[in-house]
Amino acid sequence: MRGYRGILIFCCLLIWLSGSATVIGAQSGGSLYFAETGHWVRGEFLNYYQSTSDPLLLLGYPITDELIDPINGQKTQYFQRARLDLEYEEGEDPVIRRAPLGRLIYEEGSPPASVPINSFACKHFPKTGKDVCYAFLQFYSANNGPDAFGEPISDLEYQDGRYVQYFEYARMEWRPDSTGGQRVALTDLGRIYFDTRMGNPQALQPD
Repeated sequence: MRGYRGILIFCCLLIWLSGSATVIGAQSGGSLYFAETGHWVRGEFLNYYQSTSDPLLLLGYPITDELIDPINGQKTQYFQRARLDLEYEEGEDPVIRRAPLGRLIYEEGSPPASVPINSFACKHFPKTGKDVCYAFLQFYSANNGPDAFGEPISDLEYQDGRYVQYFEYARMEWRPDSTGGQRVALTDLGRIYFDTRMGNPQALQPD
């Protein structure tokens, strides 16, 4: 009876492990496969991904393998919420940089949100002259904002029924009806930009 119970526990553990493996996928020799989207992350891109504090939150799943951009010839890889570029500098090792998708996508003209600026609940960014407040500031601070999002480039705005704010690398959304407990979320700018760039490359200028 005791042996049967042990076998049962072992089988349950195997089932749990096989289920959890789909979150990251199979790993092999410096490569990581994501079953959710059917793409690999390799080499320097993988090193950057794994060094990110919460890659699924901040970058999301890969939506391409690494590729050569048809416009600028750069080696790059798209994720749900980001694009990573492999850049070479003379005399230096290649480095991965996050593309400024917020700047590339943002268009002025949306009405600003009528939210009062509270010096105790907001932070002013002199470089861009913008403020980040309340839950957006909490999210920014909790996720290494300067590296993950960059500087704010817009005020809090109201777009398509949501409060949003653009940053150099990202866009935050306020989702009051979120069931996951996290009412601040990141827009899938990587997918938006990829669909636009690859669907109509002439519509976008080189970065």
